[in-house]
Amino acid sequence: MAASTIFSRLRHGVPSSDLVSPIDRADGPALGLLLIGGLAVIAGFVLTPFQLATIEPVRYAGLAAVMLISGMAARRYRFGPLGPILQGFGTLMLSTIIGLLATLLLCAVALPSADRMLAGADRALGFDIHLQLALMRAHPRIVHAAHYVYFSWIWEPALAVTILSVTRQAERCRTFILAWLVALTVSVLLWPLFPSLSTYPAYGLHAGQVPGLERIDAWQVAHYVTGIRNGSIRVIDQQAAFLGLISFPSFHAAGAMLIAWAMWRTPLLWFPFVLLNIAVACVAIPIGAHYLVDIIAGCSVAALAIGIAKVGLDRLQRPPPRKETDTAWKTYG
Repeated sequence: MAASTIFSRLRHGVPSSDLVSPIDRADGPALGLLLIGGLAVIAGFVLTPFQLATIEPVRYAGLAAVMLISGMAARRYRFGPLGPILQGFGTLMLSTIIGLLATLLLCAVALPSADRMLAGADRALGFDIHLQLALMRAHPRIVHAAHYVYFSWIWEPALAVTILSVTRQAERCRTFILAWLVALTVSVLLWPLFPSLSTYPAYGLHAGQVPGLERIDAWQVAHYVTGIRNGSIRVIDQQAAFLGLISFPSFHAAGAMLIAWAMWRTPLLWFPFVLLNIAVACVAIPIGAHYLVDIIAGCSVAALAIGIAKVGLDRLQRPPPRKETDTAWKTYG
C-alpha cells in the first residue's frame, strides 16, 4: 500500500467495506503461546518467593503489547505491511521478556548440573577448549570482531520481519514468528533439565584467562544460576532479568538458524543473512561460552520448530472438509 493511501485513510477514515478482522486466524497459535507463557510467568511470581526488583521487564512488555495491538489495528484498517511489521515486533519482544523471566523461575528446579555431561559430549566430538583458547590468544582481532557478529542476533529478527513483510512474504513471516516461539518454548522447558554454568566457569577459568573477551556474561550466568539453585537469590534485579541463562540447547544458535531459514527465499539478501547467522552460531561457543553440543542441540530445536510451525499453519489454513450428504437421503430425495 502506498504511503499516500495510508495517510489518506488516517485522515479520512476507512470505508466499512474495507475493514478486516484485526486477528488473522493463522496468528492464533503464536498469540496462544504468548498468552499461556505470560500467564505462567505471572503465576510463577505470584506463587513463589521470586520478586522483581526492577520495572524494566514490565515496561518492555508493555511496549511490546502496544506494538502488538497497534499491528492488529493496522491490519484491521489495511495499512499494508505496517500491520505485520508491528505485530511481529511486538510478538518477538514480548516472547523474549516472557522467556527470560520463565528461565529464571525454572532455574530453581535444582537438578544435578549437566556441565560434566556436556563437556564429555564435546570431548567425544573431538572439541578441545584449550585449543579454542589458544586460537583466541593467537587471533585477538578476530575475537574482537566476533563480538559484533554475536550481538547482531539482537536486531536481526526485527529486520527479518520487516523485509519479509515489505517483500510480501506473509506466509513465511508468519511461519518464522511461530517457529521462533516454538523454539523458545522448547529451549526454556529443556533448560532446567540440563542446567549449566557455561564452559568457562565450569572449567574453573576466570575472565583474565580468556583472551579477548570483552564481557563477563559467562561468570554472571554462573553467579545467578548458582544463587537461584541454592535459594540465596530470589530477588531479580535488572542484570539478571536481561542476562539469559539458557545454555543447553543454545537458543542463540536456534534463532540464528531460524533467521537464516526465514531469509532463504529472499533474492540478494539470503546469502549475507545465511553467512552471518552461520557465523553467529559458531562464535556463540567462544563469546557466549557455549558447549559445542549446545549449538548442535539449538540447531536441532530450530529444525523441529520449523517443522511444527509449517504443519500447524498448514492444518489451520486448510479448508474444512465438505460434509457429504447422506446417501440414503439422496436416494430418498
